[in-house]
Amino acid sequence: MYRYIAMFILACSLLFCPLWSKAQICVGGDCVSYPDLVRTTRGIIWILRTEGARLSDYRLKFAESFAWAIVPPAKKYGVDLDAMVVTAYAESSFYPEAIGKKGEFGLYQIHPDKAKRMKRWISVRENADYGARLLARATKRCREKFGDEVTWEHVFGHYRSGYCNPEYGEKKARLVRNLKAALKEE
Repeated sequence: MYRYIAMFILACSLLFCPLWSKAQICVGGDCVSYPDLVRTTRGIIWILRTEGARLSDYRLKFAESFAWAIVPPAKKYGVDLDAMVVTAYAESSFYPEAIGKKGEFGLYQIHPDKAKRMKRWISVRENADYGARLLARATKRCREKFGDEVTWEHVFGHYRSGYCNPEYGEKKARLVRNLKAALKEE
């Protein structure tokens, strides 16, 4: 509830504030920049609409809530926002209660063996935090192995298989590039 009040106040104040790109929204100890929140929300909506989601789809209605869950951990671990959005879509299609074939759960399909200390049903925010941590680790390991020649294919391949194998990350890498191009055009 407070989040929506904060968003309304910020939206009203932005009409009169020329420095909107510096605007910060702080809720519950987390500060999020307004442009990051808007970009992430637009990215989620773009992917869902591109993949055929109908206007009545609840995931479109909760795009902003998903953005609130995704942006703070992405900033905390230095992960690209578009990569976080694409990973959440590719892993669970933005269904926060998704369960995989091997017991993976949540937006980022966290495997129970990787998250031994986590409860099975954790919040979307905790799941996104763990997903950001895994993406940051994948990026770091692939950079150590390939240096500056690391690609999204390597990072997503590591996220999926544990190895910087570009074959496993082609679809997600293509989605990240398309998302970046689409948001740049708007």
